[in-house]
Order: sequence, then C-alpha cells, then structure tokens
Amino acid sequence: MREDIIDDILKHIKSVVIPGSNVKPNDMLFESGVLDSFSMVELISFLENKYSIRLTEEDLIKENLETILKIAHLVEKKKK
Repeated sequence: MREDIIDDILKHIKSVVIPGSNVKPNDMLFESGVLDSFSMVELISFLENKYSIRLTEEDLIKENLETILKIAHLVEKKKK
C-alpha cells in the first residue's frame, strides 16, 4: 500500500509541481527546493482528495512532511 502512495506522490510532483523533476522518496523536499509552501498546499489537497482523508494542523508538522516517504507514512496512518 505505501508503495502505491509513494508512486502517486512522485507522479504528482513530477507532473504538476515540478515537471520532469528527479525527486526521490528520501529527498528533503523543502531543503532541496522541490516544494515550497504553495506547492505543499497543492500536494496536501491532492492527497486529501485522492485518499479521502483529512489532514489536521497536528498532522502538518515539518517532521511529517520532510520527505515523500514520511508523507506516504502519514497518509497510510490517516487511512486506517
């Protein structure tokens, strides 16, 4: 299941956020410049719609959003 979420996030970033991006699941998204606050809001909206989840303020902390792997873990946790 997590692999599917990772693939969805990667596809979304590579097609919508930064077309042709070379981002990998362990890359630091903000530090590497892959995402900024606007693109993160867009990604969160995409994930909430795709997986029918609601991310709360408590979920949206740096530790949960640093990498694609951490975001996928958060989505997986919210789906349960």
